[in-house]
Amino acid sequence: MNVSTKVKERRKANLGNLAVSLPTELLSDVFIRLVEGEIPSTSIKTNHDALISARRARFTLCGVCHIWRETAISTKQIWTIIDFPHGVRTSFGRKRIESVSLLQDCLQRSDQMPLSLYLFGAAAKGKFSQSMIEAVSNIVEPLISLCGHIQLDIDAIQVQKLFRHPLQLPNLRSLVATVKQSPVTHLHTLDLTFASQLRHLAVFNSPSPTFLKLKLGVDLLLTRLTLQGTFYSSSIVTVLQNCPRLEYLLWQQLQADLPISNLPPTVYMASLHDITVSGSSPLSVLGHLDAPQLARLQFVHPTSTIAMHNLGTYPLSNTSRFPMLQTLLLLGRTEVVHVDDEIIARFVEAHPHLETLCLHTQLTERMSQAIASIPALRNVKAIPPRPPPVPEFDDYITRWGRGEH
Repeated sequence: MNVSTKVKERRKANLGNLAVSLPTELLSDVFIRLVEGEIPSTSIKTNHDALISARRARFTLCGVCHIWRETAISTKQIWTIIDFPHGVRTSFGRKRIESVSLLQDCLQRSDQMPLSLYLFGAAAKGKFSQSMIEAVSNIVEPLISLCGHIQLDIDAIQVQKLFRHPLQLPNLRSLVATVKQSPVTHLHTLDLTFASQLRHLAVFNSPSPTFLKLKLGVDLLLTRLTLQGTFYSSSIVTVLQNCPRLEYLLWQQLQADLPISNLPPTVYMASLHDITVSGSSPLSVLGHLDAPQLARLQFVHPTSTIAMHNLGTYPLSNTSRFPMLQTLLLLGRTEVVHVDDEIIARFVEAHPHLETLCLHTQLTERMSQAIASIPALRNVKAIPPRPPPVPEFDDYITRWGRGEH
């Protein structure tokens, strides 16, 4: 036996000893992280060809050395990721049957642990056949009640199929839904009344003549809410009233809604510390918020004098509403943002803890006086607004809401 062979055998023995000595819990954690790395991005443009892309990671784990294989297969968490990157197309034939079989195997191995479901539209161009929708619904619907995380990027008719009645969602903690409205079918209501453990909700609703109504339960644990699209503003106000633990809110209303009736004088949000709003309805609701912990406030592309006057019409100058405000961002995307300098000046003067101020407008003498009156306000930026391409700007807001900035 030559020296190189002896060295190889010694290394192999050392690796074997290391494999045996590693704790099972540590191995399981490594395997879980490997599978989590296989989760596709939020974009519908994915490179995964398999119906359930995470199975590649599972098969890789099952191909490790015999010392680790038993631990890999018995780690329940790696079988909880259910991924349909392209939906389920009936034309796939044998592959679809294999995917259903694999899905059943995953459910058996996960042993009823909370699942992570990733469902993306089968056709990027919006060509959804009824048979495909039925196939998706028949496979996915029984899983909904087991899910801890759901991410959807599908057509409105598919969402209606999944959420056609209030579902019992005892394990659901996170839902990210991108709803593609079509001229034929619109989603009218997203009912999550029985999702009592929901912490994170993000809904991206493409503009349509139909406004989306959001229904949630009462006294929710929700801490993060992201809304972009066309929504019934009154339903959002109800949601805010029922989310005392909400910490983060992004609300971009893409189409003007009807005036909100019976808006309460005050909506108290004890935990809210970060708000981004766009549109006249969110701005009017903002005027009724009482958020003592709010530290960051951002207005996105306020484009009219009327919208800016809402800032002064409602009692935002009352320091008891946002006493801890530290950052104010007023961002526009039009060539000229019409800002009443007196409104901005009074707002700045009413918030002595301001540290950062960013305006897409020119500083006037009145604004400069207000800024000088706040000793903590040292980071001031006045940017003449330039018109970035609208798709890029909206894409930035979408990624920002999803936490990808």
